Amino acid sequence: MAIAGFASAHAQLSDGCKANDFTFTALNGGQTINLYSMLDSGKYVFLDVSATWCGPCWNYHNSNALDDLFTQHGPGTTSNDVRVIWVDGDAATTDADMNGTGTNTQGNWISGTPFPMCNPAAALVNPFNNDYEIGYFPTIYMICPDRTIKEVGQLTAAQLYAQVSPTASCPPKINVDVTPTDISGKLFSCTGAFTLNLTIKNRGFNTLTSATINAKNGATVVGSQAWSGSLATYQTANATLNLTGVTNYDSLVIEVVATGDQITTNNSFTVYIDNYTNANALTLPNNENMDSGNMMPSKLGFENIDAMNMFGFYDGINGTTKMKGAAGADTKGVFVNFYNAPAGTVGTLIFGNYNTTTTSPYLYLDMDVAYAQYTASSPEDDKLEIMVSTDCGTSWTQKWMKSGNNLKTTAPTTSGFIPSSASQWMHHNIDISSIKNNPSALIAVKATSDYGNYAWLDNIKVSASAIPSSINEVFGSAFDVYPNPASTILNVRGIENKATLNLVDVMGRTIRTATVTSVNNEAQINVAGLDKGTYFLKITVDGQTATKSVVITD
Repeated sequence: MAIAGFASAHAQLSDGCKANDFTFTALNGGQTINLYSMLDSGKYVFLDVSATWCGPCWNYHNSNALDDLFTQHGPGTTSNDVRVIWVDGDAATTDADMNGTGTNTQGNWISGTPFPMCNPAAALVNPFNNDYEIGYFPTIYMICPDRTIKEVGQLTAAQLYAQVSPTASCPPKINVDVTPTDISGKLFSCTGAFTLNLTIKNRGFNTLTSATINAKNGATVVGSQAWSGSLATYQTANATLNLTGVTNYDSLVIEVVATGDQITTNNSFTVYIDNYTNANALTLPNNENMDSGNMMPSKLGFENIDAMNMFGFYDGINGTTKMKGAAGADTKGVFVNFYNAPAGTVGTLIFGNYNTTTTSPYLYLDMDVAYAQYTASSPEDDKLEIMVSTDCGTSWTQKWMKSGNNLKTTAPTTSGFIPSSASQWMHHNIDISSIKNNPSALIAVKATSDYGNYAWLDNIKVSASAIPSSINEVFGSAFDVYPNPASTILNVRGIENKATLNLVDVMGRTIRTATVTSVNNEAQINVAGLDKGTYFLKITVDGQTATKSVVITD
């Protein structure tokens, strides 16, 4: 399975699309600015969509290209055929930022600027950005009197005016153009049936009255749904595509087409799907070290589109930047993209479906995790959870959770974190015995972003055991014990204040006891001089006890 996130195929409006009307108030002068009034008077409007914090925007602003264009060809000039409008496309920008006195600005944007500078109310910014499909700052459009739009970029005043005179280079109208802009629904199934909910958008001048939604495997259509309605330019509609019998594909191309569509590059996107049936359930033990291929292992699947954008696969063996695994060698692994995911974004990656039929009393998930926060002073609280399901994802049960300081395995960094040593990984052993004896149980990791840094997953193993490695795992999930195996000191991470640590041998005898007070959420117990073998560390906090299996070596 390849890895890709959902995004519309376009980044900005295509040349020839229709400029939607807007009315804003200029911060410098207070006049009301209406786009269509300018166009109806035969003017060519140059629209600069920027943000006060944007360095390239500030550089272009200080080049005075738009100032010169406006003073040479704007109101009161001989040609008088050009207007310029500057709009801040960040809803968080304040008027103080515009005037250079705020906290999110490159300087004073208003002083000396002769054309309208607009900082719309937050409620107006997102609809404006959606209509103009703003994908980056600055975006510079030329809008012709016939309402066609053309992206011109950061040109000089002379180069900008060359688009207007002596022969206007207005693009031909895009009358018919339909595109999908959003999708929701489960991307996994246990029966080959999928229900995908789409949002389709009309980007053409003409009213859109019909379209066809197709699901394709290569060039073969495996499902189709007709849509009819009435959409004016930039209006959207919801549609549902129901698929059945989709059992032999790892991915599908979802396309929306209309008769006479003039732009076909934005008609489709790829979704990665998985079928988890009893027949293809993985047998135990199952070990996925990620290193056998150059893409996401085929059994790992996304719950939905948000998960496609949250998780990815990285080849740290052959890639430009190597990644060191828990064993110290170059490795491949799955990343969790907290680094780019806004706070509150949630995604779930399914490790696969497993036949958990076993006579052993315990079932465990082992995995290696590496994670760095972004900010040292106010560290982020990115969260990972291990979830299980025995009803094909209709309901999920949490078996393990760590977040923020309890999840971190190394110091914060403002660079994108890629593990560079074995010490930056931590091994976790999680009791999932509750899903024993199921012909097709799902195991997944759920990620909730606090906009921190990357987390990494490797060496995912599901196996049965006769020896418990953790008791009361819901409470015990707050704690990590390392190193394990140990020879002198056992560290316990996750203790917020005081705790009692009891080391018990396999006969149930208490060998060592320590009452500890944590330092930076960690405490220790001395295990030096003990016979090598398996022990159980009982961690008691406020009357609750969690038990962790540990191994003592010479």
